[in-house]
Amino acid sequence: MQQSFYNFLIDHILADFFKANIAKRGEHYSIIIENDENRKNFIDAIRTSMHTKPLIVKDIYDGAKPDDVLDRYETVEFDADDNGVSVPFIIADYDSGKEYLPTIRNAVNVNRPYSNYATLFILSDYSVLETLATAVVSLEDVGQAFNAVEISKYIDEWVTNQSDLSSHELKYLRAYLTRLTEQISEDSSDLFDFENVMDVLGANTLNGLFDKLSYFSDEAIYSVTGVQDIDKRIEENAKYYDIISRIMSNLDEDAREEDLSKYFEPKLIQRIVKDPENWQKLDFSIVRESANAKKAKSTLVIENIQFLTKDGIEIKPVDYIGRKPEQKKKTKNAYILCREDGVVRVKITFNKSIKDLIRECPEGKKVFDRSIQFDLEDKVVNVEVGKDSNVHELTFTKIAVRKDEFGDFVEYIKLKNKGDIVVNVPEDRDEIKLGIGENTISSGAEIEWLPGYNVLFRCGDAKDGKLDQVVRFSGKKVKFQIVFDNNKVAPKTPFDIFEMIWKDGDSFRDARRPEAYSVISNGMIEVSTTKEYRALLQLEDQFIRGNVLAYSKDEFGNYIPVELQVPENVMLSLKAIYKYYRDKALIPSLTCLDDEILNLYKSYLQTVSGVVSNIETGETLSSEEYALTKIGTVKVDENMTLLSPFHPTLVSFMLEFAGRFDNTDYQSNVLRLISPHYLLPYISVDDQIMAPCIDDFTEKLKTWLIYEPIGKNSHDRAFNITSKSVCNKLKSFVSQFEYLFTDEECPILINTFGTTDDTNVIKGIIDFIIDQLKNNKKQQVHKIEIHEYVDDLLKETFFEKLNRLNSDDAIKRCLESVSIKATDKDHYTTHELVRCIFSKVAFYKHRISKHGDYSNIRYSHITFFQMSTGTDVSRTKTAKLRSELSLNGLISIPATYCDGLNYLVGFGTNGEQGEDFISETAKSMNALYAYEARGGKANPFVGGTCITKDYRFDKKDLLAAIYQSSNWVTFLNPEVDLEFFYKQDLYIVHYTDQYTINAKYDSITVTKHVDRYKSLILNTFNQGGLTDSLDADKVAKVLLDYFNCLNGQWLLNISKQTDFQVREKLSIVATILAMKTFLGRNESIIWVPISLDEILRVTGAIGLPKDYLFTKDALKANGKPISDDLLMMGVDVTEATPRVYLYPIEIKFSQDDIHSDKGGIQVANTYKLFAERLYGDLKFVRSVYRVFFASQLLTNLDKMKANGMVPDTCYEKIEEIRAKLLNADFDLEKGLPIKQMGAASLVTFNSGPNTVETEIVENVPICHININTPNCLNLLKDTADELKELLMGNISTSEDFMSALGELHEMINQGQDNPFMGEDLDYDDVDESEIQPAVIESLEPVASVEPSSETIVVPPPEVNEVASMNSGDDNNDTDKVATGISLLVGNNKFGNQPVYFYPNNTRCVSHPNLGIIGTMGTGKTQFARSVIAQFSKESCNNVNGTPIGMLVFDYKGDYNDAEFLSMVGGHCYKANYPFNPLKLCVTEDMKFMNLPSITANRVADSISKAFGLGNVQASTILEAILDAYDEAGITRDPSTWERPAPTMQRVVDKYLEGDVKKDTVYSVFRMLQDYQIFTNDTNNCVTMFEWLKSVQVIDLTLYEDNIKKLIVSLVLDVFYAEMKQLKGSDQKDGFREIRTMILVDEAHQFMKMKFNSLRKIISEGRMFGVGMILSTQGMSDFKTDEDYSTFIKSWVVHNVTNPTKSDLASIFGASDPNLERYMSYITNAVTFQSICKLGNQVNYIEDVPYFKLIESDERFR
Repeated sequence: MQQSFYNFLIDHILADFFKANIAKRGEHYSIIIENDENRKNFIDAIRTSMHTKPLIVKDIYDGAKPDDVLDRYETVEFDADDNGVSVPFIIADYDSGKEYLPTIRNAVNVNRPYSNYATLFILSDYSVLETLATAVVSLEDVGQAFNAVEISKYIDEWVTNQSDLSSHELKYLRAYLTRLTEQISEDSSDLFDFENVMDVLGANTLNGLFDKLSYFSDEAIYSVTGVQDIDKRIEENAKYYDIISRIMSNLDEDAREEDLSKYFEPKLIQRIVKDPENWQKLDFSIVRESANAKKAKSTLVIENIQFLTKDGIEIKPVDYIGRKPEQKKKTKNAYILCREDGVVRVKITFNKSIKDLIRECPEGKKVFDRSIQFDLEDKVVNVEVGKDSNVHELTFTKIAVRKDEFGDFVEYIKLKNKGDIVVNVPEDRDEIKLGIGENTISSGAEIEWLPGYNVLFRCGDAKDGKLDQVVRFSGKKVKFQIVFDNNKVAPKTPFDIFEMIWKDGDSFRDARRPEAYSVISNGMIEVSTTKEYRALLQLEDQFIRGNVLAYSKDEFGNYIPVELQVPENVMLSLKAIYKYYRDKALIPSLTCLDDEILNLYKSYLQTVSGVVSNIETGETLSSEEYALTKIGTVKVDENMTLLSPFHPTLVSFMLEFAGRFDNTDYQSNVLRLISPHYLLPYISVDDQIMAPCIDDFTEKLKTWLIYEPIGKNSHDRAFNITSKSVCNKLKSFVSQFEYLFTDEECPILINTFGTTDDTNVIKGIIDFIIDQLKNNKKQQVHKIEIHEYVDDLLKETFFEKLNRLNSDDAIKRCLESVSIKATDKDHYTTHELVRCIFSKVAFYKHRISKHGDYSNIRYSHITFFQMSTGTDVSRTKTAKLRSELSLNGLISIPATYCDGLNYLVGFGTNGEQGEDFISETAKSMNALYAYEARGGKANPFVGGTCITKDYRFDKKDLLAAIYQSSNWVTFLNPEVDLEFFYKQDLYIVHYTDQYTINAKYDSITVTKHVDRYKSLILNTFNQGGLTDSLDADKVAKVLLDYFNCLNGQWLLNISKQTDFQVREKLSIVATILAMKTFLGRNESIIWVPISLDEILRVTGAIGLPKDYLFTKDALKANGKPISDDLLMMGVDVTEATPRVYLYPIEIKFSQDDIHSDKGGIQVANTYKLFAERLYGDLKFVRSVYRVFFASQLLTNLDKMKANGMVPDTCYEKIEEIRAKLLNADFDLEKGLPIKQMGAASLVTFNSGPNTVETEIVENVPICHININTPNCLNLLKDTADELKELLMGNISTSEDFMSALGELHEMINQGQDNPFMGEDLDYDDVDESEIQPAVIESLEPVASVEPSSETIVVPPPEVNEVASMNSGDDNNDTDKVATGISLLVGNNKFGNQPVYFYPNNTRCVSHPNLGIIGTMGTGKTQFARSVIAQFSKESCNNVNGTPIGMLVFDYKGDYNDAEFLSMVGGHCYKANYPFNPLKLCVTEDMKFMNLPSITANRVADSISKAFGLGNVQASTILEAILDAYDEAGITRDPSTWERPAPTMQRVVDKYLEGDVKKDTVYSVFRMLQDYQIFTNDTNNCVTMFEWLKSVQVIDLTLYEDNIKKLIVSLVLDVFYAEMKQLKGSDQKDGFREIRTMILVDEAHQFMKMKFNSLRKIISEGRMFGVGMILSTQGMSDFKTDEDYSTFIKSWVVHNVTNPTKSDLASIFGASDPNLERYMSYITNAVTFQSICKLGNQVNYIEDVPYFKLIESDERFR
């Protein structure tokens, strides 16, 4: 029958259509059939049709034939009538001749061999159609042969004339045809679904085939009596079939029965669910009877409430307050319509007839069978419908005010039936506000409401907890009553309460109703509990009161005691615990444990361990032994089991905690770290394997554990952590690769794998969008393209769910259900957020290949990979897994064991150091749960066993494909260790660790693409002798390995850092290599380097929390300069008790030794911080801190081992004492064995000699090692032999060294908790962003200006001193740089000394950008001309003698005169500029991008900003540019990018040639047509940097203002794109090569336009040898949405009008004490007087204007 359907399509429908509608010669038709089988059958039907015959198409190639074989295509021709009347078709199908398709297309054109034919292309997808690039008529279009409507008509006519179906069968068939046609139009079906119709027609009956058409069998239509109302019967049949089909397709079998019960009686439901494969065979009469019976018995419920305007338009929830009515027997609902216009029509629809059920309703109502309609005006309307206890009461009122004006009230409003509004304020709020405006109105007196009002109601103002307020809205009086809870107490989290108990040492008791625990008190304060925690406290109370061993929740929600046979001694010891709590009226979670209860706990644990230890190996568990797995548990249901504070594991945890905790040594962040979560990684409950649930609530619990089945997402901390990881990674990537996203239209590409539930990923993306809405004034949001790779394409994703919801209100509820704030009154509305989500996020789904073909994986910026570790478990000996317990188990993570790609995760004891209560109890309970199955009878017991999750990662090829196609790959919740990634030769970008001091990670981000960074690193040393390729590879490997181990973010950051900052980071690696030699003299100590940046989190650069354990924030060390560079941590394992050494190191990289003093202070303060927090008595916090440092050492050691950077012998020695380190069982030594090495070190790299000496800094001995700069590279190359000899030699010490050392150790030995608190450590932070210190000249010649505390005053460098800063070989002329570029800016006003600007001397300025400020007539333009002129003569002093290009944008005609141009060797261009803004600038990074689209976006952005256009107009311009690219044959295919690009003129002309409306875009293009701005001769276009070898002036005086702005933007666009193609500029001896300087006159005109390229050039140009000179009239001009002053370090400020202190602070620094003097000088300055700040030097000067320069400078004579 199948093939007959396809024959019917061809021989009847297609043939008859073209008999009646003869095709034209040369016309092209197509049909796209994506399904391979359908396409094959269709082609076979054509080939075997009575209307076809064979055809060989040949001689169709133009020009030379390839050969006779290739120049022929064997196919068939199709002729509809076979009589020569119709035009025959050449059939060309994609499967047999895809390469011939364009040729066949051409062959039927006029004057071609087959011009008498038409063509029919049978294609596989639309992309193939696009390659034909010609007009093709789709056979599925309206009016064509295979359009669904046409097929339906044809079949209808055919069956009417030729079938023997009965009239009722025909009605069924036609109804199906109508339904199918609609589905095809909605893309939910296709034409091949008509095959089912053919099956019916072939059988000539519908009997037995109803299900083919999605109906139930309907035997009644064949009966003698017949049926009534056949149309309604057919409609109901289809409806019920669809309902059951939809419900039975739900994979959740448990939900099916519940869903079916909404429509049918139980008898039918049982029949359906018991035989789910055959429900389609049911007869309709049975189904209908069941449905009608259900309706008759059903409770009256409200189905829907609609609000309509007078025009019948539905009012959305955004305009009314009220909830959707619940499907309950009895309801009370109230609705407030927030409308300022007239009448609102209300329609209430019920589920069944309401005749005789209306109790109350307004006059004028209309009552229908199941609904009521009435008009709502100003009066309150009450409606009551129902009888007996099945009644629904509704109240309606209309208020003339917008809904959002109710502000906070909305959630808590209750409308009374008289129209009064009661607001019940929740317990945790002390105040509530009506209104969202800024005009605050006092409460109390009657208020006539106006927009912009807000009224604040406070609990303190309430009388008896109530406040009454009358408000008139457009004359309508509304009475509000605000009700506060007089007795409310702010709720606290479980952790807050736990902290209060142990910090203060006071227990809490129930304070209000007995056994309620809603409010608790310690006798001094009361706090309320959260709902979830309160339930747990109540359960504890029930355990105690009833001497209950375990609970189970029944079907009615009641907790029922579980009868257990436990060993008698266990029962007695537990009862003693219960008695203690009863006598004290306490419960465990609220008790600060005293000695009495601790002794009872010990006895209890000893009895439990005793029972377990006596279980015989090889025997199954007895009922008493098995009962221990249930003791202290609460089974909520199959999906949740709770472990209470009476469970042995939690008793042992609290026993250990109580013994260690010391409230005199306490920090909140430390207390958060302790947790019992992983003491039992997996348990078995009634044969079901479960794991700890960890979410926001459970993380705050210390005395309960909550377990869920092993497959649940919550085990993986997925809800919050995954969302946070996604959001943070998006922000990090955009920040790191800013050049990929020139504007928000450039999409961020995301792939996901393994996310069976994508809710958290989508939540993270929405959080990213919200973050942009909050932080971007124009609410510009990046586009995002997400591709999810899944196993099941039919499973609905969270994004698809959002897309399915049909209203903002429904979407809001869905978002809020996953904790997304759908509305933020300060930043966005729900509608704006929803619009943003669906306009900015493009979502795609793909099936993952199961056959190893991953070619369909698309390129992405970030891939999120959720590692699925499955649910396979086994029993494993705990000794196989290493112990991961810290502080005797107070801190723990699951143990992981890896054998190749096989992983085991569970509880480990390998390497444990001794016996303690937690360890012993955890071992016992893990063993019991391992044998819990089948009541303990499944397997014979073996001690020392645990349940482990087993998995083998067998997707190596998939990972390889993902690594290759993605910039970053983020693994979410990986249950593997870091070695897994290192083994794959990956670079670890960064990771997010959990709030634990052990190495467990929430996410790990890796990349394989590090070549770019490697090049940047090596380029930094291009001038340092790194020329040999072997040296380069060796250095690169050393650096990448250390960066990979120490801090992955360092590598990423180098693309955005100065060469100086990069060298600083590289010097850290050089220091580590130097320390290997220097510290090696301390024999038997194994040293491990650690990034202090990671430990102290000073910069927060690596994505870890700033409030983490040992941070400046957490330790409140802010205000003290501390080191964030390097910590060398040493371990001596030669003694029974290991010795640990801490040696902090501060590293300074500079030209000279000017930073050594502050560097010494930094590292001294760091040592003091360590001494204060780590040395002394081993109290609780100190123990945690020591374990934290030990875990950092172990983590770094693991990284270094994985990278092959540590000898196996060293690793094994430390691994043997791992447990001791994690339990703080080691001696922390106060200093090194060799005392002369000091307590810490300062390592400086500069031009000075190599020296090693120890000196006293702030009472701390600091070893200062000075290394000559070239040795930094030598250390990395391992060629610093002379330096190594020095590092092993004698160390010079100061005279007071030994006495200071003794005093330091004495302070520590005395056990002072804070030995340095009496010292003044309040130093200011060191600002390392500058290299040279500031020099501030005084206003008066004699008196000096007191510098700020952040600066050091030193003499300014003289011109002839600059050469002495060089460190090159004077005899090497090719490499020699004489003095660098020097520009005379003026003479010091008081000393008359010349003042110079050294733009390429990196010791003086970090970049060459210069700001020139001054009102008209102050000499600003003359000064700028002077600067340009001097630059034009300074190429000889540039690095490599590189010519300095000057690009000048001349706004007013100040630089276009012939005399000036002749003097500087420049040229002036008024139009026809010799470059093309549409040229594609190709870089390696762009090869995966749509470069034409990116370039078009950039140009469109510039045009729209220059002319102030909106998004719609910008989109029109973008399309016009893309059309021009298409016309030029340039697509996203990189092979087309070398073709000549279209010109701007071509874009304009092409657009205006079209049929376009005369709108804003037309006006802009019409204006652009009048100007020949850029050349149309693409053959003579030059590149920017070829053109810029001298002074080039772009004269803007001829143009309108917006044209001026456009020219500047487009030229800078081209400049920036070409600049990014260059390698970094060369550096020699502290001088940087300058390629181009850009002067923008009247720059404020352009800065305020936010042109992307202007900001990018000024911020990034330095590394490419590009600087900018911005000349403007006001100091505030630099502060637009982007503060441009942050990119400029050198300034010349003339007289300006009304400068502010804030303006001056942005230039000179807020802490500069001379701001008032600067202001006075600037406001009184005359022409050619200014203040100049060059780098850190500040001078008051007389300018050297251009006219004086050319008189005095010999180069211009």
